[in-house]
Amino acid sequence: MRIGNVNKIKTLIIIGLILLLLTGSSNTQGISGGTSADDPVSWTPSIPNVGEEVTIFYDPSATNAVLTPSAENISLMWGMYLRGNQLLTNKPFGAVPPSPEMWPEDTEVVAPYRFAKSPMSKNGSSGIWSLSIILNDKPDYLACYFVDGVGNQDKNNNNYWLINSQLLEDRVTVLSPTFAEPQILLQSSQVTVKVNASESASNWHISLSGVGNSIEPVISSIFSTELWEITFNLPAAIGLYDMNVSALIDGNTQFDWEPNAIKVVEEFKSSYRFVVFADPQFHRDGSAGHDFRSQKTGIGNFTHVLEEVNIVNPEFILVAGDLTEWTDEIALSNFKRWCNLYLDDIPVVSVMGNHGDWEGTASLGIWEWGSGRGMWNNIIGPSSGIFRYGTHAFVRGDSSDRQFDVGAGINAYNFVMNSLDEISSADMKFLMLHHPLVTYGEPDPEPILSSTESTAIVNKLQTIGADAFFHGHYHANVYTELGDFLHIGTTETVGDFPGYRLIEVENDNITKYLYDTPNPPDLDYVQTNYGAMYYAPSNPINNVSLAYSDVNDGSLTSLSATINNTLAHSLSEAHVRFHMVSGVYDSDVGEIENQFTEGSTTFVDVRVSVGTNTTQSVTITKVGELPTTTTDTPEPTTTTTTTTTDTPEPTTTTTSSSTSYVFLELLVLIPVVLMFRRSKPK
Repeated sequence: MRIGNVNKIKTLIIIGLILLLLTGSSNTQGISGGTSADDPVSWTPSIPNVGEEVTIFYDPSATNAVLTPSAENISLMWGMYLRGNQLLTNKPFGAVPPSPEMWPEDTEVVAPYRFAKSPMSKNGSSGIWSLSIILNDKPDYLACYFVDGVGNQDKNNNNYWLINSQLLEDRVTVLSPTFAEPQILLQSSQVTVKVNASESASNWHISLSGVGNSIEPVISSIFSTELWEITFNLPAAIGLYDMNVSALIDGNTQFDWEPNAIKVVEEFKSSYRFVVFADPQFHRDGSAGHDFRSQKTGIGNFTHVLEEVNIVNPEFILVAGDLTEWTDEIALSNFKRWCNLYLDDIPVVSVMGNHGDWEGTASLGIWEWGSGRGMWNNIIGPSSGIFRYGTHAFVRGDSSDRQFDVGAGINAYNFVMNSLDEISSADMKFLMLHHPLVTYGEPDPEPILSSTESTAIVNKLQTIGADAFFHGHYHANVYTELGDFLHIGTTETVGDFPGYRLIEVENDNITKYLYDTPNPPDLDYVQTNYGAMYYAPSNPINNVSLAYSDVNDGSLTSLSATINNTLAHSLSEAHVRFHMVSGVYDSDVGEIENQFTEGSTTFVDVRVSVGTNTTQSVTITKVGELPTTTTDTPEPTTTTTTTTTDTPEPTTTTTSSSTSYVFLELLVLIPVVLMFRRSKPK
């Protein structure tokens, strides 16, 4: 072979490799944050997760930029847009700036929690301005626009929502499972995620995180009945997972992140416990309860409730409404943040209360009845649905308008009646609303529910053989029996009588729902307002506590914890989570339920029995090192998209990034092969 031909081939190979690198780079840029190449705004990573650093860029030299390269400074404006541009009344979601603790240094709060101005930094060589933050909450709440030092604004007709656009049809909105209605499923079983998104959506992608490393399962997708159904198999690792769902819509990556949406379990227990509480009534400033309650008896009490529930270790929690004092993005986000902070692997099932449909904050002169449902649905999840634990079913109803016989309440009433029919074959059947179905003999000054619809619901519950009905609203421990089912109200988690109700189930029967105490803390209140015959005490706070012998911060190889239980309940499966140096651990008592490692920290969950009025200690010790290799490497993500059309046969499209990449390789290498053949000596 001639030297010239060899050099020519080397040159072609180098060119080919460069083209391949450019192809890969182009593919990556195609899904980066932003609306188009002409748009001045972009961000990285394109699909950020909670706890991840996000950098937002503004390029004043871009075609569509309003601010100029000569601007001496550019700032990013965070904010929720008020009545002026109608986002709250016409759109089913709002926007919220990042919480104050995650705002960059020197951020100016223009109006309390409503607007904030953050200065950006300029890259001297590129002229691009940037700002980095650590994401503490759901990414699509980062609404923003840009201003320069003399007041010019660039909203670019988008008012950026980071990844998601303003228009509902352009968004990816998970309808099930969600934070409000999680799914508890067996290891390696199949799950179907229901998503509202444009029919043109493609390149579906799902990642799960929460137990060890993130998992990217192989999925299939189909557009059916105006919704997408995304199906995949769950991992074998037990625990509670966050879920991130994304798709490509009109060239943009849209996504929805649902924390604590899926719990993987080894089995559905025939004997188990769940907790019911109500009325946390979070405020945007981190307090809780009605205005006449102090921060100390509000947020402090609710924190104690979550800490104790985490030790009690129920399979799940039912929250019977009034998560917030009014529907407000920061207040709703605070509720979720507190649940994530104080609960380990306990999913939370919620319904909306009357406070959930009050939008705004009185301190800013914004208080509107009937506008909060869309915001609640977007941040917490759909306000009604059916939650299942094995063969047991719980209908989540929406009584937020107080009556089922006005406005949208008729639809809520129909949903409850139809859902009760749907679960009629379940082994145990429950209904949860915020409001009671009866008034316990006390004429409430507020209308509760229309007596006609309430009576019909009671009759339906009796007909299907329901086991119990749960509600909040009264802030008191009340109950009555309606035929064969229990009508149970639970006390508040804030204020004067904070507590939670622990429900014990055994072999398809409720075996315990009362807290047995000779001096109930709110008996006088219930007697005065409802009569003693309606009293059903729940667990008051400060009866369960957990203390570690040393710091629980991932720096130790041995650690002890002590649980003190003064409840009238024994705790057969009390829970302790240890944060330890990476390794394999053993426990001196109880059972290690789960251990997983993130970075250099191994999390060890121990389950231990603690009797009534008993103190129990447990010690874990490192007994080995983690394996150097893992067999849990996720398979490559493959997305199959099937779209229903008006044609008799559905059109099926399969996309694979790896296949496209190989095809491009061939396109580049074929000329090299042909040139090589031409270069051979004749």
